[in-house]
Amino acid sequence: MLGYSFDGKAYSESNTYKVSRNGNVTITVKDNAGNETSIVKTIENITNTKPMIKLSNNGGEYVIPTGADRVKVNTTIEVEAQHDCEIYYAISESKTTEPTKYNHIAGNKVELNMDMTEGTWYLWTYAVDNTSHLTSAKYVSEAFIVRPAIVFNTGEGSCICKVETINGVNYVIVPVNTTANDLLKQITSSYDVTIKMSDSNKEVAGDSKLATNLMIVIGSTNEQHRIVVKGDLTGDGIVDIRDLTKMNRYRVEKDTLDKAEFLAGDLIEDGKIDIKDLTKLNQYRLNKINEL
Repeated sequence: MLGYSFDGKAYSESNTYKVSRNGNVTITVKDNAGNETSIVKTIENITNTKPMIKLSNNGGEYVIPTGADRVKVNTTIEVEAQHDCEIYYAISESKTTEPTKYNHIAGNKVELNMDMTEGTWYLWTYAVDNTSHLTSAKYVSEAFIVRPAIVFNTGEGSCICKVETINGVNYVIVPVNTTANDLLKQITSSYDVTIKMSDSNKEVAGDSKLATNLMIVIGSTNEQHRIVVKGDLTGDGIVDIRDLTKMNRYRVEKDTLDKAEFLAGDLIEDGKIDIKDLTKLNQYRLNKINEL
């Protein structure tokens, strides 16, 4: 057997031919003696329907967690088509200027886990039908708006000593006698920010002194920000003999502290509470030092 020819093309040993559209295909078989025979095959089952793109998650607002510079955004690109496709996609800051480079993957469905930094992003995508070579129109998503939930000013002149993130909870450490208004002035956010009591969800008045374990609430986000007032282990916003007593009881293992209370008591900031912290707290209580 010399080979096969499809639609007058050169002979080859392959008996497989990829057809891209409906119509007649002439198949010719030739043996080593030069004898030929031909048949005409009519193709009718190739669809002319272009693939259609669907996104499971089409834009929206996303919050960058405090302490991070990006957020995971998930979506699924799904193609409605009668044949296998290749999906092409790209992420761009422009809704009108097409990206110059696309990623692609074979299949009619792809799940994307996109790392997005602060900004406004668009997902460009299209699909190619591997059988009919029909291409969907370029699909541009709605805007993915990514922004930080909150930014704390910890620079010179700020009342915020520092912000620590521990096990997904953000602890905002401030000096004793800081008011709610003092703290709110050092916060930048696209959302409404309020300070509330953690047990009753009651909003704290602006001129009220802050206390350990009050919560900073940021709009409808799921972020947790817990306030830590240095020296205020009892959570009443005052540094007095009760804080000294509670610190000493913890030091001799007669009492426990939650994480915010521990941070309030770690005045030396060495990751433990010992006689040095106790001494510093007592010096402040007796007006021998002015700040903690």
